[in-house]
Amino acid sequence: MTASALRDAVRRLLHTHPDVHPSTAGHAGYVERYRTAKSSNIGLETRGERHQNLFVEAASVDLGRLVDIPHEVYPAADFDRTRPNSNLFHIDAFQDVDIVRFKLSDLDQAKRVLADVLR
Repeated sequence: MTASALRDAVRRLLHTHPDVHPSTAGHAGYVERYRTAKSSNIGLETRGERHQNLFVEAASVDLGRLVDIPHEVYPAADFDRTRPNSNLFHIDAFQDVDIVRFKLSDLDQAKRVLADVLR
């Protein structure tokens, strides 16, 4: 599956899930921002050619269950130095929370991350 096809599939997954809605922050240049019914933020990067980045709040997932999916943690204290994607940030999205970026290579990984966020 190409990165573009994966992005479209993840987007459909987010759009059709009853507990996920577009964020009141709106979408930004290179990130679509979503919010769960439990008020957790999700960011879908809209560029990339080899994989699909999906950003979530670190507190909303158990990395022990998702350790096999490539990921990177971005502590809020280091954002001035390590901003994962500046398009994530808005007064209504991803403010002062640790963030995990998952590098997805297939739709099953996206489903697992989403299921964990919605747990």
